[in-house]
Amino acid sequence: MIIIEDISPLKALAERDAKAHKTAAVRELAGALMHSINQRLTVINVRAKLILMAAEKPETFDPEKHKKSLHDIMDLSMEIADVLDGLENQEDFVTVEYLKGIDIMDLERSRGK
Repeated sequence: MIIIEDISPLKALAERDAKAHKTAAVRELAGALMHSINQRLTVINVRAKLILMAAEKPETFDPEKHKKSLHDIMDLSMEIADVLDGLENQEDFVTVEYLKGIDIMDLERSRGK
């Protein structure tokens, strides 16, 4: 006697579950990146606009004062690069609640730091 069982429905269910888990993980990672990078990009954008506005009024433009802002912009750019670099060294997948019902990946804790 041979018993044949069609496992196609089980296989399809497992594939859907795997895809759902991957989708959730990608959303949590994307949320973490948007949170971390958007904060820095906002500061960069505001500082750049303030420097541009000051440069358009040569009588009030103070190169030394604005040099610090340019250094801050460069530092923030490097922080963004560090965030992206750190993605290669993820040891775990730790999440935190970001907004009610929305979790994002905790990039620092997932690195093992």
